Amino acid sequence: MIPTNVKLWLSSFAEAWNMLSNVQAPFGNEDDDSTDELILACFPLVGGVLGMLGAMVVWLFASLFAERLFASIAAGVVITAAWEFLYAGGNVSGLARLTRSLLENRGISVDDTTGGASSESTLFMVLFFLKAACVGALAYNARSSWLVLALALGYLVRSRLAAGNDDASGILPVEDASIAAKWTWGMAAVVALLAGFRYLPAALLALLAAWGLVELARKTTRSFGGASSEFVDAYGAAADLVLFLVGVLLLAGR
Repeated sequence: MIPTNVKLWLSSFAEAWNMLSNVQAPFGNEDDDSTDELILACFPLVGGVLGMLGAMVVWLFASLFAERLFASIAAGVVITAAWEFLYAGGNVSGLARLTRSLLENRGISVDDTTGGASSESTLFMVLFFLKAACVGALAYNARSSWLVLALALGYLVRSRLAAGNDDASGILPVEDASIAAKWTWGMAAVVALLAGFRYLPAALLALLAAWGLVELARKTTRSFGGASSEFVDAYGAAADLVLFLVGVLLLAGR
């Protein structure tokens, strides 16, 4: 049964926020009765709040600058940089490290031989501006609510990874995995459908994509010996990017 104690949910949200952010929540009590299941259920809410902050930046830039293209590009870069700063584990930077590691494990050399920036820095810049371009495209097409939807589902993926599964241990293992899964999926679905009610078919496809990312993660973690915090950070960033791309493909220009 889902707890109805508002204070308990606020404290659980604060603990989830503090786990995921460099900026600590101004409320919450470490001595409360929050459970790991509740904390994990609040991951999608953290993503939704970050998405709402991004949508507010889009609105602000649209109000300040008459040129819509410039406002969208600027908003995309600023929002992506802000998310990178806020996320405790490194967002795009974590994905760049994982990408380089995967390439090197497959025998693909990514060492820079030009004497310029390191290969990891190059990967970071490519991924950063790809994400910023997606955010900017959504802003340009007045689809900033997709930021809320995408991050809620992206943080759902992080939550399911952090909880672990039968094949690999997580960083926040829970006593009742089925309850944690139901609460987390429920929270993510509510946020996603509220944010995407104007384009419900696309929102449902995004939920399906999130399910696919979670299932892929279950198989991927086996080769990593479990879901370390670094892997959760990197895979979560990849999930965010995939969900932004889904939004651009489904909604841009419509």
